[in-house]
Amino acid sequence: MKLKATCPVSIIIPTCNEGDKIRDKLLNVVKSYPLKYVEIILVDSSADNIVEVAKSLGILIKIVKERERKVKYSR
Repeated sequence: MKLKATCPVSIIIPTCNEGDKIRDKLLNVVKSYPLKYVEIILVDSSADNIVEVAKSLGILIKIVKERERKVKYSR
């Protein structure tokens, strides 16, 4: 289902060691919303390569690091 945003939308994605899944999740967000209306915030408490994967897509993403904590703190 493709959603149309007519005003700014913030999408917050809490993550913990999901480097193998985050690429598809972020691409689905991009397909669903026009990027001029979307701010993607990735809250990361991972020990894997999730930040590098997210940055490699060339999408403007704000990354909030939550080191030494688990995903429940990110949420």
